[in-house]
Amino acid sequence: MQKTKKLKKLVVANWKMNPKTNAEALTILKETLKGANTAVDVTVCPPFLFLSLLAKIKLKKGITLGLQNVSEFEEGAHTGEVSVLMGKNFPISYVIVGHSERRAIKESDEVVAKKVLAVKKAKLTPIVCIGEHERDQHGLYLDAIKKQLLASLALLPKAAIKEIVVAYEPIWAIGKSASEAMDGHTLHQTSLLIRKILIEQFGSGAKETRILYGGAVAPENAALLVKEGEVDGLLVGHQSLKPKAFGEIIMGVSHA
Repeated sequence: MQKTKKLKKLVVANWKMNPKTNAEALTILKETLKGANTAVDVTVCPPFLFLSLLAKIKLKKGITLGLQNVSEFEEGAHTGEVSVLMGKNFPISYVIVGHSERRAIKESDEVVAKKVLAVKKAKLTPIVCIGEHERDQHGLYLDAIKKQLLASLALLPKAAIKEIVVAYEPIWAIGKSASEAMDGHTLHQTSLLIRKILIEQFGSGAKETRILYGGAVAPENAALLVKEGEVDGLLVGHQSLKPKAFGEIIMGVSHA
């Protein structure tokens, strides 16, 4: 199934709740810039507290900053939350929404859908995370993927489908070694399913939606996952905190 518009591959760095200090954050970003490849779009999503510091660094073309999470509300009595309008005070382009670690603390599909809409209203690009907990022999996980995907995009206008990113992260692979990542053939089958669901629900514009893979991504499997899985890029967790390894992942994606 061919997409009608050729987009650059996208590699997303999710730093999660790392690192501990300003100095470490600066070092990681500066070293990451050295290994960046302009043939691939890269967005770095640090903890919100580091954004004001990292925003002072001049980024290469094709490299942006992003948020790891955002509130569904623009303002108000929501202690500890960060709104997308606050995020727009910084030069961000992407917002991760519905990551499995957020869902694990009871963030529902309905809340994710509201966050997706809030991000789109702010003219930023949501990276909508989906993924099954486990794969059963009866294929029930396929229905789980479809249900989660459609529920997470329930409030998205059809015309906006080409302006989002879907990140498929099988939860059973997150944090594992590269040898435990999903194989390319199975990933290809899953990415085709996701594309099919999107097209059926949103129309031909979904052919331009970028689909990423995340889960045990490493330098040794990055190119293979993208090439054999026929995905549009990768969502990278702990390896994105290692600039040398992350640079190798970017290079692998650019050659896939």
